[in-house]
Amino acid sequence: MNSKTRPNGDERTKRIRLRSCVMKKILIFTSLSLLLLSGCSLFSKQAEPEMTQAESQLEKKIGIVNTAEDAIFADGTANNFILLLESGSSISIDSVSVNLNRYKKRRVEIEGKWNGDKSIFTVDNVTSLGQETQVKTAYQNAQFGIKFQYPSVWILKEEQNALGLQSVNITPYESDFGAVDSITVERSENNKRLSPREWLGLDQQYRPSEEIKKASATSGDLTGTTTSFVEPVYQQSTIGVAQSDAVKKTYGNTSVEFYVSRDTFIYKFSHMTVNDSDKDLYRNAFYDLVQSFEFIPFAENVGTSTSVKVTTPAAQKPAKTEAKKTPKTATVAEPSATDLEKALKQKKEEEAAAKQKNLAETRRLFIDYIKTNIKDLAPEAASVGGTWFVTKVEFAFPEGAPENFSAIYVQYEDGHDMRKILLSVGDKSKPGSMTRVAYFKPGEKQTWDIASGSDTAKSLEKSLQNVADGEQKEVVIKSGMQLVSATSFKIKIQIPASWYWSFVDGGYNFSTKPVTSENTIVSLTKENSLASVKSTPGTMSFVETEIAGKKGIESSGGGTGMVCIEGDKGTYCLAGDKTYIDVMSKILETLQE
Repeated sequence: MNSKTRPNGDERTKRIRLRSCVMKKILIFTSLSLLLLSGCSLFSKQAEPEMTQAESQLEKKIGIVNTAEDAIFADGTANNFILLLESGSSISIDSVSVNLNRYKKRRVEIEGKWNGDKSIFTVDNVTSLGQETQVKTAYQNAQFGIKFQYPSVWILKEEQNALGLQSVNITPYESDFGAVDSITVERSENNKRLSPREWLGLDQQYRPSEEIKKASATSGDLTGTTTSFVEPVYQQSTIGVAQSDAVKKTYGNTSVEFYVSRDTFIYKFSHMTVNDSDKDLYRNAFYDLVQSFEFIPFAENVGTSTSVKVTTPAAQKPAKTEAKKTPKTATVAEPSATDLEKALKQKKEEEAAAKQKNLAETRRLFIDYIKTNIKDLAPEAASVGGTWFVTKVEFAFPEGAPENFSAIYVQYEDGHDMRKILLSVGDKSKPGSMTRVAYFKPGEKQTWDIASGSDTAKSLEKSLQNVADGEQKEVVIKSGMQLVSATSFKIKIQIPASWYWSFVDGGYNFSTKPVTSENTIVSLTKENSLASVKSTPGTMSFVETEIAGKKGIESSGGGTGMVCIEGDKGTYCLAGDKTYIDVMSKILETLQE
């Protein structure tokens, strides 16, 4: 018999029950697991229906947006717009999210999908490819007395307000969805013949009076982010082909205005932006328009017909019969010395014209490059929200050889700050070869202070051009000289490049150092006439002379020298240390009224 005791009946029953309980728990756990798994499957992500290629794929197309009001489709509906593709074909386009009218006649890239039912391309996004401001249209208004150039695809309207004042309004496009950027040209009466500075109530430093400040506080420009008004900024400026003296007025980045006078009128050029995505493009186009404007003769009855005097024809007389003449043998004359001189002169003129044309084309190449790349050429970024705009360029070259320019001065601004850089030209056939060698900021004692680099072209002759897509007026700045706008006298003169200048007590003082009352070496004044200068008690004795083809007088007695010139609009005198008597004459030779 085995040593282990066999379990009795009660113990066997307990073991069977224990096994049964364990099996039940296993079954319950398994059932719960299956339920949980089936429950998770109920909440699992359902398979998405497969999208067709036409529904899922966005397409991009490039072309010119235009209207097609007469295009009728198979279902009887009309569509307003088409895209003229570069291949020459066209497609119908529509959009519920983009104002296609804004891009009319513009070259764009569109992104969207085909609508198979109507064969229409539905546009979701439009990217302007620029170029819309490159092609210009010349506008001329003889009643207004002006002409200028503006982008051909823009919309120009002549309007008149309730007071009968005329204005010319230009917008990039028409919109039924709100305001758009606008350029306005207005003319106001100026019977007192005030200068733009006087018209705006500014002092000699172009600062507004307290009354003007109060008026600006109630009618100034309201910014889009705060409830405070932006105080306007006034700056001396020159605009137009003739480089007319003007005042520039800016309200932050929202609006820019230029004021210029003519006879008994004040003209105002203004650009108001609505913070459009293309606001920089529009602001550049405005500056181009302002620089292209010219005054033209007034005409009160433009467009009216002129009567033609009609006379009764006289009675015809019998024609005379002439006897036939015996033809003579033709002889060929030898060219005379005069003929040879004329031919040689004509050839030289043609060569000079061709040379000038090539130079103009080369300069235009550099100007276009600078305008496009000023953001990269400038050493610092524009003010927040602003963009650098090129305003003037000066080509520097050896005296008498403009085609051999080796450096270019560039003036630019962003509506707040003005800057200037000097670029060295590496290869005249490659504008991209230019490198920056100097950087300037507006100075306190002179027009520009050098901030970095070296002014290596200071002694060279220069050709100043105001940047505009239309006609440009060139001002040649002599070697070693700088151009000064004496706005109080409404003249421009050239002084030595190393000199400083300042407006003091109704005249202009010049010095080789920052100007003070102690170090002034030469002063410029405006007088009534040459006779009044000579008859002034206590003045020195004068000798008559001629300066740049105009009457003048000169004196160098004692330690003081004086030179005067009789201009078309006044008599101008330079007086000071007699050792600068020759420099005074050279300065007055450059006088421009």
